[in-house]
Amino acid sequence: SLAWTITDVELHVPVLRMGAEFNASFRELLSSGIPINWHGQSFSNVQAVVASGSGAQTITLASRKRSVKSIFSIFRLQSDLTSRQADSTSARQGAGISQWSYEIGGIQYPVAPVQAGATNQGETYSNLIRCLNNLGNAYAGTKMNRATFLTTNAVSKIAYGVDLESYGHSDVQSGENLSGQGLPIVFRPTISTSAAQLLDCYLLHDVVYTLDGVSGTISAAS
Repeated sequence: SLAWTITDVELHVPVLRMGAEFNASFRELLSSGIPINWHGQSFSNVQAVVASGSGAQTITLASRKRSVKSIFSIFRLQSDLTSRQADSTSARQGAGISQWSYEIGGIQYPVAPVQAGATNQGETYSNLIRCLNNLGNAYAGTKMNRATFLTTNAVSKIAYGVDLESYGHSDVQSGENLSGQGLPIVFRPTISTSAAQLLDCYLLHDVVYTLDGVSGTISAAS
């Protein structure tokens, strides 16, 4: 039998309560049939299979999201995907990457490949923290420390992230616009793990939600 333990869990749920006058005005607006829009953020996931074999890899991922703020890439061994002893979180691994970078529309992010290793953990860590800050928490907490954040260890728990809002963009668009421009995301890691793996790429992007006051349905455009 398998025993599981989960620790250090926190749930933060913002609650917004309006007064009776606002609620009455809001219900009147809905009944008039005028759609209501509001802005939010969400994640989308794209995946790619990385064939067995170590060395430099070029992994292409397709997405058509607008205003992509951050990208996170996480490796999992293919052999762990069906193992009851390795759920999706514990199966995450660092793949022993010695350097990595992203490319979008022919532009490399960061401007030079990030060097990773026992003495080069800082840049990988700082890029990830900048991504986490985009989640809306300026004090983005993490359980990673020097003992667990080891890029030379293939089974270390690492996400390779890049904050696209750190680079130039327009005043009305956050990060990069991948919608309708034929701009795939290319991830270029140099890995030491030789086994076949699955790459999960998570995109943090803007979303515009629309509430239809007549039908009561909510749609999302990203």
